[in-house]
Amino acid sequence: MNTLLVIDAGNTHIKWGIYEGPTLRFHWRIPTSRTHSELKAALRRLLEHHPLHHQLEGAVISSVVPAVTPLLIDLCRRSLDCDPLVAGSDIETGVSFRFHPVKLGSDRIVNVAAGVKLYGFPLIVVDLGTATTLDVVDGEGRFAGGVILPGIQTAAEALIRRTALPRFTIERPEGIIGKSTVAGLRAGAIYGAAGQIDGLVRHIRRESPHPFRVVAATGGFAPLIAPHARSIHHVHPRLTLDGLRILWEMNRKGGSSG
Repeated sequence: MNTLLVIDAGNTHIKWGIYEGPTLRFHWRIPTSRTHSELKAALRRLLEHHPLHHQLEGAVISSVVPAVTPLLIDLCRRSLDCDPLVAGSDIETGVSFRFHPVKLGSDRIVNVAAGVKLYGFPLIVVDLGTATTLDVVDGEGRFAGGVILPGIQTAAEALIRRTALPRFTIERPEGIIGKSTVAGLRAGAIYGAAGQIDGLVRHIRRESPHPFRVVAATGGFAPLIAPHARSIHHVHPRLTLDGLRILWEMNRKGGSSG
C-alpha cells in the first residue's frame, strides 16, 4: 500500500500527515513562527523518528510561506531521498482556471482540487484559518475566483490590540447574548463569522448563474462555526491534507486520481 508524507505549511502552523493509501494514519502540527534552524531540527526529529519513516514512498508540499518552502523541499530530499511534489497551478489539479493564478495560494488550489474530487461542482470551499477564504468553482469545473477576509482569531487579536477588552479563547458560546464581556466576545466571534459566511455565500449566489448546492468548510475553526452557518453543507477539517494526497495520486507516474 502506498505510504505518503503530506506537508501543509500555513501562516500559523505547519501541518503534517502520513497516509497509507487513502487513510490518514498520523497527523500533527508545529508552529511556523520558529527560526529556520529550529524548524529544521524539529521537522527532522519528527520525521526520522517516526515508525513509518522508512516506508514513505513520496512527499507532497503546499506552502504559503515562501521562506519555508526551500527548507521543506531540502528536508524531503535529505531525509527521504526524493524530490517532493510541490502543489501549485503548474501541476495537474482536475480544475481549470478562468485566469492565470500566478499568485494564488497553493492551499487554495489544493482545497478546490480536493473539493471538486470529493463533492463535484459547482462548489464553494470555505477555509476558516488564519484568513477566511471562500473559493468558487463554477458549473464547468473552472476556478472562478474567491473572497478573502481576516480569520476569526486574526480579527479577535486585532480587536484586543486596539481596545482595553480582555483576551479570550475562541470556543463555543453559551448563546448569542453573552452574560459577560468574554461571553459576548465569544458570541460575536462565532456568530459573527457564521453570519459573514452566510452573507458572502448569498452574494456569490446572486452574482453567479450557477446553482451552488454544495458549500464545504475546512480549517481549524470549521467545526465551531459550521453549526451556526446555514449555508455550509459539509465540514471537512483536514481537506487540505486529503487534497495533497489526491494531487499526488493525480501527478505521480502511472498513478490514478482515486
